[in-house]
Amino acid sequence: MLNPNELVVFVHIMKTGGTTLRVNFLVQQYESDVVGLNSPEEIIEKAMNESTKYISGHFGFGLYKAGSINKMFIKSDFPRPLHYITLLREPVDRIISLYYDIQRRFPDHPAVRNKDLKEFVETKNAFYEPNLQTLFITGGILDFKLATERITNDFKVVGITELFNESVFLMKKELGWDKITSLHQISERSMTYFHTTKLNNNPKRQKRDQISRDLIEFIERSNSLDIQLYQFAKEYLIQRINSLDLKTKEEMDSFLGNS
Repeated sequence: MLNPNELVVFVHIMKTGGTTLRVNFLVQQYESDVVGLNSPEEIIEKAMNESTKYISGHFGFGLYKAGSINKMFIKSDFPRPLHYITLLREPVDRIISLYYDIQRRFPDHPAVRNKDLKEFVETKNAFYEPNLQTLFITGGILDFKLATERITNDFKVVGITELFNESVFLMKKELGWDKITSLHQISERSMTYFHTTKLNNNPKRQKRDQISRDLIEFIERSNSLDIQLYQFAKEYLIQRINSLDLKTKEEMDSFLGNS
């Protein structure tokens, strides 16, 4: 277990599986749900309270908020030790999923109203910003080198959506999660949520191979830093998994239900 004074900060990047992680694991472990929907000042006030064990929200490192608050609010001299965790997702898939999710949930929002995917990604809007995952990792700076340093030095675990279960296991080990010892020990209600809404699947969403090659390439060019960062984070995660000792690998197999 962590020192009681330590605080877990979940950087929740939209459409990476963060809701699944929060509802099924963070809430189960910490028996509370402090979601960063308020002002940075209010979030910091909660974070200063030792009774708060974790906070989460659509903010980046240091409470950076893309598009509106272009600065970090939690500095290196914060009085409580901070343990950042997050999930990254393959950038093109994340953006496609984001568009269809916003279209489903907020069909009248100007970002998607009467706009196809191409129009959605042509300009920055309230939901879409190029290289958002890089911005969230660095705290608002488009710098690949800084982002890799944050992953290796400042985040306890940067998981990968496509390796969700393995990512959760590393978080469990690094943060001392003891309330859930296997994926199958989640409550019946949570397991139903876990299986039916993981990644908030949208049946109306176009598959990647249904989208024009030109548009895919445009998204890739516009998010080149995120693509590089995703590859780095994925390789780093796999390296961490491969370097586990035999006993921990057996524990991971048990947690994942492979043994």
